[in-house]
Amino acid sequence: TKEDPPAVYYKGYWLSALLMVFVGSKAITESAYFHRMNRCSWRMKTAVSSSVYKKSLRLASSEQQKTTLGEIVNLMQVDASKIEAFMLQLHTLWDGLFQITGYMVILGSLLGWTCLIGLAVILCALPVMGNITGKMFGLNRSMVKYTDERVKTSNEALQGILCVKMYSWEEPLSKQIDEFRQQELTSLKRIAYMRAFFRAYMSALPTFAAAATFLVYVYATDRSVSASILFSSIVAFDLLRMPLMFYPMALAQYAQARVSTRRVAVFLGYEEVNQKGYTRNIDAEGEVIVENATLYWSDPNKPLPRSAAMSGLDSSEKSSGSSRRRSSFRRTGSKSSDLGTTIEEEELVYPKPVLSGVNVHVSSGALAA
Repeated sequence: TKEDPPAVYYKGYWLSALLMVFVGSKAITESAYFHRMNRCSWRMKTAVSSSVYKKSLRLASSEQQKTTLGEIVNLMQVDASKIEAFMLQLHTLWDGLFQITGYMVILGSLLGWTCLIGLAVILCALPVMGNITGKMFGLNRSMVKYTDERVKTSNEALQGILCVKMYSWEEPLSKQIDEFRQQELTSLKRIAYMRAFFRAYMSALPTFAAAATFLVYVYATDRSVSASILFSSIVAFDLLRMPLMFYPMALAQYAQARVSTRRVAVFLGYEEVNQKGYTRNIDAEGEVIVENATLYWSDPNKPLPRSAAMSGLDSSEKSSGSSRRRSSFRRTGSKSSDLGTTIEEEELVYPKPVLSGVNVHVSSGALAA
């Protein structure tokens, strides 16, 4: 009434204004957050792509046999995009837990201890979420193998298009690429079905939690559900649905980004071209100078495989070496295991230099063959 104080008389107006301020502040802060996260994800994708590209230019010749052009292209495009997608959902992994806790506190103030029934329903759904996330992780890991093979075959066909046309290999190569693509699409279809079930399951979960909570609230406490409690609880359960939906999506993105990060880490761990003794003077004239160089076919610091080491020995060296090893084992058979380890280390064969003391000087404008 008009006899009430202004704070009470205009209560509806200032509550509406306060609600508008809060909603506006929420929109501004969320926009700033998504803007920063988008910038962070773009920078992450750029960093991964540029790192893979620079690494591909510095790969040692022995390491180039472990990867293909198709795999490098996938690392720069597909895997970098998956890492970018996860960066957008990064803070959901910890922020979602705080949102769920806050909404459960609100439900506790409205429904009392019966809100724990809804929480129990949600917690019972977590194992299903974990199982689906694990299966999606495995499917993504197997799908990238088919993607690598498809891109590898396509690049090889394009690079050798003259031979493909000359020998009429279009149909066999097309069938092979289609087989890899079908296997990839099969994995993608299974992932899409699981993701759709995942989202439908999480969308329906708050409804079941609210229904179970209201049933227990009515029959266990012998209290009626008023309109204020009913609609406030429904709004709280509806708000609870958002972190419950985005949290599983963040877990799925994390599963994909984990596979991509491992693939990128393996590639970035390959050995590079030896930079020891190499200098580059940009101000000097164009020339190539090699002084007292020692050349190897492979890395001299890595032992050769047993098959390659044995194939490099002739029959006399094999027989003499085997007799020496047998005698040394007989003499040291009664000693400790440390000596046995030393003997095994002495048997390692390292690459021998192909050329030693190489000196080359190619001046600017000189013709070298």
